[in-house]
Amino acid sequence: MGDDISLKVFDILGRKCKLSDSTKKDELNTMIEECKENVKRANINTDIIGNKSFLKGIASNPRSKSILTKDNDATPLANGTNAVIPQDPPSRPQTPVFLIQPVEEHEHQKVPDYMRRYLNVSDLNNMLLSLEKAYRNRQQLSKANYNKLSKADKDIRLAMRDEVIGLKLPPETQFVSEEEWKKCLDTRMIAKIKWASQHLRHLKRIKETRFRQKIYYILL
Repeated sequence: MGDDISLKVFDILGRKCKLSDSTKKDELNTMIEECKENVKRANINTDIIGNKSFLKGIASNPRSKSILTKDNDATPLANGTNAVIPQDPPSRPQTPVFLIQPVEEHEHQKVPDYMRRYLNVSDLNNMLLSLEKAYRNRQQLSKANYNKLSKADKDIRLAMRDEVIGLKLPPETQFVSEEEWKKCLDTRMIAKIKWASQHLRHLKRIKETRFRQKIYYILL
């Protein structure tokens, strides 16, 4: 298209040169400038057409499409509602850890009837959990920084040391006093601690011992 305009420019210039005697020089210069401007516009249109052809070539190239797709995949959040936000995997439920194995119903049936009638298996296991809680409280106190304890806790800590020596038990033995167990029981269950201890001794969950007229339960 630019070549056709150029031919027209030269044709006009030729005719103007023939009519130079009757035409003013300024008018000739104006005509030339207009022709130059037309040539520039023609070149711009040619560049636009060339760019369109280039873009069409990219769109028809399979490799170019794959590159564009990869670039889009690299920024998923830019797609707004289509973006997939990664989520943490669901946490698995934690299995409770028992110091003493809970009592099963078939075990409870083996307990003599004179003991079983006072305590069902559900209450027995609740009391068993309270016994474990009493031991964990004792263990926590024994591992605490002695200098940071209150005076009352320091006295309990010293009494615990005397108990280990007086009961002549290995340091790793797990045991609690009857008083510690009662503190972790519901009020209505305190009266049943005698039957619970008999149950658990019969099922070989605990052993009972005494020191200074106090009862202690050793966890098996």
